[in-house]
Amino acid sequence: MPKEELEALTVEELKAKCKELGLEGYSNLKKDDLISLILGDDGKNPKEELEEDNEEEIFTLNALRCCKTETKGEVLGKFEISKTDFEADKKIQRFIEIGFIVEAD
Repeated sequence: MPKEELEALTVEELKAKCKELGLEGYSNLKKDDLISLILGDDGKNPKEELEEDNEEEIFTLNALRCCKTETKGEVLGKFEISKTDFEADKKIQRFIEIGFIVEAD
């Protein structure tokens, strides 16, 4: 939430926002201090910053039909997997090696 929007809120609304964000030590703060607490030292919302830090690369993969018919290679479905899970899942890596799963375009 931008600073301008926070400045438009009342002290009680700012305290509710602090509670929602799980912040502590705000009950006796004045409006400017509440805004500073919500924004953090660098002017960013700490919850939004945490979410940005936790963003992880996502792979989109296609599962292919692999029987010996005219429809061989047809996409049966798409799925997404995080890079961490992708690297840890040996079955998916094996299915990619043998061509049952391919990276989506």
